[in-house]
Amino acid sequence: ARYNSIAIQGVGMATVGDSLAAIDRIVFREKKVGMGELIAAMQADFADAEPLRQMLLSRCPKFGNDDDEVDSLCARVMHIFREAVLAQHCAHGGHFMPGALSTNGHVAFGLGEPAFPSGRRMGEPLSPGLSPCQGMNTLGPTAALKSAAKIDQGRIANGISLNLEFSPEFFRGGEAE
Repeated sequence: ARYNSIAIQGVGMATVGDSLAAIDRIVFREKKVGMGELIAAMQADFADAEPLRQMLLSRCPKFGNDDDEVDSLCARVMHIFREAVLAQHCAHGGHFMPGALSTNGHVAFGLGEPAFPSGRRMGEPLSPGLSPCQGMNTLGPTAALKSAAKIDQGRIANGISLNLEFSPEFFRGGEAE
């Protein structure tokens, strides 16, 4: 074949980045909880640790809000993924091509995953493509675009998806300024 490649799609970038940011902030910098306690809470799917889960969800930076603290971690996660995929060669002589594209795979992949340090519960969807985790970009679509723009998208040759969320008020017919 003239073009002989296999696509590997990366999903969950923001799920991992948000989790790394939560560990950094809550465990290491603020020392609100020890790593052992966090791991035990996740293993129990936060069953008896809802206050901790709410702290992880609300007090830690989330990708999609133009926050360099978490955006830089997501950029690093995507860089590691991209370079790992590009370093591999297919058995039939072609190349693997990284992508960050998810139509619905992030939902199915999340079903088999445990709870995460970001506050994500067991079985919930992972983040799709270069998109923020569901409901975590609280500063609107422009902030989500600015976060995504911090990711080096070069050599992600098999496509990228970025889901943007708009509030219903955006479409209610107000005049543009």
